[in-house]
Amino acid sequence: MPVLFNHITIIGAGLIGSSLARAIKQLGLARTVAIGDTNSAHCAAALRLGFADIATVDLAESVEGADLVVLATPLMTFSIIMQAIAPHLPKDCIVTDVGSVKQQAIADIAPYV
Repeated sequence: MPVLFNHITIIGAGLIGSSLARAIKQLGLARTVAIGDTNSAHCAAALRLGFADIATVDLAESVEGADLVVLATPLMTFSIIMQAIAPHLPKDCIVTDVGSVKQQAIADIAPYV
């Protein structure tokens, strides 16, 4: 598969976020995979297990230079996360999520993009 993105950031290194990061790395879909997670143990595991090139508890730092950002956290955290990362998102960055419902996700993300 061709490299589709230069830098993908996944916020949230739980089961879904880490599985997504692992698949992106295995398929070579991005040159750089970054994990943003407020739990430092999750960041350390992401690096140790090799499914991230960058892992940081600083969510703003995690999105610097990203082409794609995937929110893989509980829906109720989207608004807080967007407040933290919006000023640091590159101009043409795609922001999406893996949440099960979309109406609240759209309401929480739309004001920042």
